[in-house]
Amino acid sequence: MSGGGSGLAAFPAMDWDPRTTGAPGTASNAWALSGTRTSTGKPFLANDPHLEFRAPILWYLARLETPDGVLAGATVPGVPFLLVGHNGHVAWGFTTTGADTEDLIIETPAGQPGTYRTDTGDGMAEFGTRTEVIKVRDGAPETLKVLETPDGPVITEADGRPVTLSAPYLEAGDRTPEALLALNAAKTKADVAAALRQFHAPVQNILYATRAGDIGMITAG
Repeated sequence: MSGGGSGLAAFPAMDWDPRTTGAPGTASNAWALSGTRTSTGKPFLANDPHLEFRAPILWYLARLETPDGVLAGATVPGVPFLLVGHNGHVAWGFTTTGADTEDLIIETPAGQPGTYRTDTGDGMAEFGTRTEVIKVRDGAPETLKVLETPDGPVITEADGRPVTLSAPYLEAGDRTPEALLALNAAKTKADVAAALRQFHAPVQNILYATRAGDIGMITAG
């Protein structure tokens, strides 16, 4: 600190400016050490989710204490579970896989309003439609009409060519919330495996350690 002015020394010039050049690439890491290799006889687990710079910050630390125990770790706004953390019996962390699970399908209009070409039947099908109401803070709700095909929602109709997004996290059978709830309550490695069998999307590596001394990694999704 300097002795005058604002009391803060000037920041040195930086060649890298995240506002113009973007953030560095992201790449999380995680590791676990079995209790047979620690002085306490209990396993160690470390997880470092590397995410880009952002404001407001994505991660929020959370701790829940009840007569039955403690749940502590990190979550993000809108997710009612811990994404990484421990419950006194099991600790877990995530790294992403970068799996290719999304497809963009360029639809071909069939010549009649609200239709597109297909490779089956008579070669033409009608888009399904649904209405989404978006609530706006301090403003009137906005109503959107969403077109759909069996593959997913149409995300753009630019240049007269509808584009459909097909992704596993848009499927009706996605049970990832149930998987996260079960993972937060897991007490054994068997509980972890059972929870992650319900994990749907996105595809993640989950590293875990248990009070019993077990460690492991499961790629789920």
